[in-house]
Amino acid sequence: MAPRKAGRFRLTIRARITLSVALLIALGGGIIVVGLNVFMRYGPVWALPSVPAATTRVPDDLLASQVQISGEATAYAELDGLEGFAATIPSLEIRDASDVLGTLLGSSVIVLCVIVVLGSLAAWVLAGRVLSPLHEINAAARSATPTRLDRRVGLRGPRDELTDLSDTLDEMLERLEHAFRAQQLFAANASHELRTPLATEKAMLDMLLDGPEPTPAEYRAVAERLREVNRRSIAMGEALLELTRAQVGMGGGEALELAPHRATEILAEPLERARARAVEHDMRVVTDVTPHELPAKPEVLGRLLDNLLGNAIRHGISGTTVRLTWLPDGDESVLVVRNSATPLDRETRERLHEPFVRGGGRVRAESGSGLGLAIAAAVAQAHGGTLQVADPEGRLCPAQESKEPDEEFIVEVRLPLRARIDTLTP
Repeated sequence: MAPRKAGRFRLTIRARITLSVALLIALGGGIIVVGLNVFMRYGPVWALPSVPAATTRVPDDLLASQVQISGEATAYAELDGLEGFAATIPSLEIRDASDVLGTLLGSSVIVLCVIVVLGSLAAWVLAGRVLSPLHEINAAARSATPTRLDRRVGLRGPRDELTDLSDTLDEMLERLEHAFRAQQLFAANASHELRTPLATEKAMLDMLLDGPEPTPAEYRAVAERLREVNRRSIAMGEALLELTRAQVGMGGGEALELAPHRATEILAEPLERARARAVEHDMRVVTDVTPHELPAKPEVLGRLLDNLLGNAIRHGISGTTVRLTWLPDGDESVLVVRNSATPLDRETRERLHEPFVRGGGRVRAESGSGLGLAIAAAVAQAHGGTLQVADPEGRLCPAQESKEPDEEFIVEVRLPLRARIDTLTP
């Protein structure tokens, strides 16, 4: 991060709060002082009697050599035989209205200055206590790095703006931590998946070059295997590109432009392709779709359908049926794809939507890239929805229960029937 450019001097928030409080106290007190003095000057009618000069009587037990007090004078006294003692005795002499007003104004200003000083000190202390949680939030934000995103603020206390800010920052750090971990895992898995076909190609080429002179038939066999490995590498690259595009909304990083479309129209072309492919695998595809509209981008949502139906056919058991239901449920559109497959444990099911995760024991003769469900999940998220692999025992869709749930592989996608503007940008 580039260092912040030096700009004009700016007070800290704590200093600005203190200064604001001091100005408010001074302004309020000044208004009171001015108002009171204006009222005392022009409000009452003064009728003060004549008052003789103020004098001070010296007690009899003091041997005074000279006492003269009028207004402010100096008294010379001899106390208990001590001579030369001098004391200044100030006195307040009120003769007329101007004396009263002058005294009132002076004392008011003095009291106001004291209140401003004390109020500023109190504001400084209170502002420090109120803003102290910001230091924790700032420290947590500064400590966040790509290799250390596990720290949380965890601010405790009554619900206010600072605890809301703390919770928001914690949620952001958690999302960043998951994103960085997923990115690291994706990079490691992608490297592994792309390295495998390259290693296979190298091994076949080494066999040709280092072994005895191969026959034309052996050349052809190796060439065919190299072509197949090359085809799978290209398919892997295309799948990686498709996953990346899906994760940024298939729109160059911008939110998808969704418009109302009927579910039957969106499904038409992917269903036609899936049924043609199912015939090759001695399978069939049956659907139960209620015509309803939902906000979607058909060409993008079609990729989700292609991947779900393609996975169901590729990894399904020959001679079985792939069932697709797409029905409205409250304010959501629920798409469920079911196919018969080898049973999977719960942990494997929960991770199948992650990149490169494949079900152990599932058919590998026509193994895909391991990105089909990851792409479908990214497309669902770009439409403001969710994708999860259902646990047959959990029954996510009771109305669609199967007689043999333990042999079914179920994927459920939930899409909003109304566009969720806040969730369209991945």
